Amino acid sequence: MPRPRFVRLSVRTCMWLVACVAVLIWGGMMGVRSFGFRRMASHATEQARAWRDIATRRPRPDRFYEECVEWNEGLAAKYGRAMWHPWERLGPDPPAPGWVEMQAQKASGRQVVPMD
Repeated sequence: MPRPRFVRLSVRTCMWLVACVAVLIWGGMMGVRSFGFRRMASHATEQARAWRDIATRRPRPDRFYEECVEWNEGLAAKYGRAMWHPWERLGPDPPAPGWVEMQAQKASGRQVVPMD
């Protein structure tokens, strides 16, 4: 009866195994990151649609609502691209509409007035 032959592990074989495991881990991380960007893109798309609905129901046009729609559409495009390129670095989001004005009001000591 022949003796069973065990797998011979050389340094080269171990290096290939480590490389394969690293590629699998990297692929899993990119998949999780891509799924997160997909969720963020769909959320921004829903928000843009909601702001557009609000803007169309208003009796008079208001620039703030249009800025909110544009801002959310920009975020949806940004995260939609990041969903397909998860390995690329993603910059910070631009400030939300009205954020700069609110910070200026706080800095000047005036009361921050909520928008209707």
